[in-house]
Amino acid sequence: MLVESDVDAPIAHGFVARHTAVIESLRRHGAVEVVGITSVPADRDRDASGLIVVPEAHAHPTDARRLLSAAATELGRFGIGRDLKQLRAAVAALRPTMIICLTWQRREVVRAVGAIAPTALFAEERLSVMAGQPLRWTFPPPIISAVEMRAQRRAVALARVIAVIGPAEVAWATTAFHRPVVVVPQSAAPVHVVEEQRRGAGFDVAVVGNFDEKRNADGLVDIIDEAARRGWPDQVRFRVVSAAGYDQRIKERAGSHVVLEGGVEDIGPLLATSRCRLVPAFSALGIKGQILQGWAARLPVVTTERSARTVGGRDGVDVLVGATPGEIVDILSGIGARDDLDEIVDAGFARLQADYSPAKVDEAVDEVVRLVTSRK
Repeated sequence: MLVESDVDAPIAHGFVARHTAVIESLRRHGAVEVVGITSVPADRDRDASGLIVVPEAHAHPTDARRLLSAAATELGRFGIGRDLKQLRAAVAALRPTMIICLTWQRREVVRAVGAIAPTALFAEERLSVMAGQPLRWTFPPPIISAVEMRAQRRAVALARVIAVIGPAEVAWATTAFHRPVVVVPQSAAPVHVVEEQRRGAGFDVAVVGNFDEKRNADGLVDIIDEAARRGWPDQVRFRVVSAAGYDQRIKERAGSHVVLEGGVEDIGPLLATSRCRLVPAFSALGIKGQILQGWAARLPVVTTERSARTVGGRDGVDVLVGATPGEIVDILSGIGARDDLDEIVDAGFARLQADYSPAKVDEAVDEVVRLVTSRK
């Protein structure tokens, strides 16, 4: 089997490495080779056996790039670019019996390699939504988004099955790609915790994300500002992990209550010594893996309504939900005095084991393999 994997996301960002979990699950079925496209030459020391470096491989989808991407994807029916030709040659040389495309942003890869062996595509709605926002200067605005989706649908025509990250994306993927859809969830391994480590004088709140992006930074900045306006809750300190860097507004707010940890190779020790997990995204799609991290570390998770919905979290049952930055600060101010935290933490860990365990990933990957390898 062969996996074509986007490998641009930093490894040391504290997230669950979803592609790694899928690859390990696939190894139960046979030998797995990994190749991929990256824009970072340093990624050559990753676990991929062959990497093709393309500087603009994962550039942010500005309006101009969206137009160019849609045109290139559509024109790909008549020929593919040099990087995809290199990728196709590398894949063909390995003579795979099955191809799994873990390519979140370059769906035209399926067109390039799908004729070599039966193929599956892992897709995410959030990237279609981000890249599919109507262009500001088009009228009517939905036209470009429709063109993009049509081009992507044609590009993935050779895929036999589409895998998505959560149940909420099934309807989107079915409509977008007209293929069987399988939910392959994220997972998070339990974090070893020594309770004595959490009984220090302070109240550390673990916050993990790609906070160089404005859409991720907005919620955190608003919560920090609200806490500062009211006066920070006693002994509360945010420890903010972001290997990709920080939005300038977060840098300006760093201090005794906001500690910027940078990239952390192993997030376990930070979670093991924290008292709470904050997931501050007020706009969320897909699955918030940070909530799963909190559950895995047996931490109370404080989050927003939108983020909680991505994992089916229930306020006061397995998460604590605030609808506004002010409500989030209220929760953090009173969390130490709650007498139901143990029940909430236990419920979160039970949800993790029931719905987001490695065993659930294995079950879903088995179904992907069955559908890919079955004859049409």
